[in-house]
Amino acid sequence: FDEVNRQIGEAIRENPGDVQLWNMYGNCYLKNDHPWAALICFRMAFRMDHDNAYAMANLARIYAQLNYDSLARPLAVLARGMTDSNWCQKIADEILLKEGE
Repeated sequence: FDEVNRQIGEAIRENPGDVQLWNMYGNCYLKNDHPWAALICFRMAFRMDHDNAYAMANLARIYAQLNYDSLARPLAVLARGMTDSNWCQKIADEILLKEGE
């Protein structure tokens, strides 16, 4: 984790406006059980490109994981409706069809 995290961090320092790098950084943190760091990364990605379905789905996913469903659901609806990506649609559906809601 540390080496991958360091490399992505270096890449972001060189390209701070790269949405894909911020998404990768967030996924790296999420995979290693650092949800609040992942939230920061996904928010940065979404702030840079509000039309990026991956940034939107990732932000919705972390909000849902942190039990902020009132923030996750609207983003999931948008991500679901604006993309043909199977992955984004799957993430959105998981959030929108979450049991007990």
